[in-house]
Amino acid sequence: MKKILLINIMLAMGGCVTLSGTYVISAYDSDGKLLTGNRQLMAQGSGVYTVIGGICAAYPKSIVLIKDAKTHEELKGESPHQCR
Repeated sequence: MKKILLINIMLAMGGCVTLSGTYVISAYDSDGKLLTGNRQLMAQGSGVYTVIGGICAAYPKSIVLIKDAKTHEELKGESPHQCR
């Protein structure tokens, strides 16, 4: 069920904050275990916020890292993101 929710949210990517670029998004639990498995989640521009929301809904209390797909640098001011 969590996977279906995450996929649906990713398909409906949208947002109101202006970002540009492509981002790779990964989620970890409090022990540092990768929660997204062998799947690589990506978002374009402000769609990153929709993906973060989906990850936080599927994996509460996870830590989400957002990195630029080209430079591999974390998105300043947004990453890491602590889900509540």
